[in-house]
Amino acid sequence: VTIAGLSSLPRGAPADAVSEIPVPDGVPLDLDLPLPAGSRVVGHALSGNRVSLDVELADGRRTLIVYDIAARRVVARIALSPQ
Repeated sequence: VTIAGLSSLPRGAPADAVSEIPVPDGVPLDLDLPLPAGSRVVGHALSGNRVSLDVELADGRRTLIVYDIAARRVVARIALSPQ
């Protein structure tokens, strides 16, 4: 998975929504996050500097991967299981 974006704010964004990701304004940020073979991203969410990826593994199990963009590291892997 490649995570890419710009550090500038979208038009109409609130002034307090300042990016904490240390990249020059207008320069794309490219990051690579290896996923297990055969897996696919089925959903995602972004909050501040963190992106969570809902990943379906090759065997059908699901996991959430939380990645801190500024720190450039995975901060959590959460296995999802039915009860």
